[in-house]
Amino acid sequence: MKNSDLFEALVNEHYELIYKYCLVKLGRDDSAATEVTHDTFMILRSKLDTLNLTDNVAGWLVKTAQNCILKYKEREARYHSRTVFPDDESFDHIAEDGASVEERVISEIFDGELTAAINSALDDREKELFRLKYIEDKNPTEIAAILKTPYTTTRMRLKRLEAKLRHILSNGGDPSDGQAAKK
Repeated sequence: MKNSDLFEALVNEHYELIYKYCLVKLGRDDSAATEVTHDTFMILRSKLDTLNLTDNVAGWLVKTAQNCILKYKEREARYHSRTVFPDDESFDHIAEDGASVEERVISEIFDGELTAAINSALDDREKELFRLKYIEDKNPTEIAAILKTPYTTTRMRLKRLEAKLRHILSNGGDPSDGQAAKK
C-alpha cells in the first residue's frame, strides 16, 4: 500500500475520533478542534514512514492530538497576552471621532473617498492585506493561511496596516506625511 493510500485510510478510520477528542478538550470550539485535528494528521503524514503500524495508531494519534492541543493553547495564550488586538474582531481601537478604524475605512471606501489614497499609499502586500481584512472580512488566522505567513507576522502586518490607515484617515485621505510612509 502506498503512503498516500495508507494515510487516507488512517484519516478515514480515525478522523472522527480525533476531532471529537479535540472538540471536547477545546471547549466545543469547532474552529480550534478542526485546526488541531488537521495539525495532528499533518504530523501523522510527516511521520508515516517511521511509524510502527503494529503499535496502537489510535493511541498515538490521541497523544499527538494532546500535544497539538497544548501547543494551540500556548499559542493562543501568547497571542492574547501580547497582542494589541484584543480579539479576532481586531481593529477595535477607537479613532478620534469615536468610530473604529474599521468602521471608518469601510464607510469611506463605500463612499469612494479613500480609494485613491489607499492605492497610492499602500504597497502590493498591504493592498492584499487590506482586501482580505476589509473587503473579504477574513480574520487574522484565515489571512495567515491564505498568505502562507506565520500567524504572528500576519498580526504585525495588520497592526502596521491599521496604523497607516488611521494616519490616512486622520489626514483626510492624504498619505504624504512621513509617518504614512513607514512600513
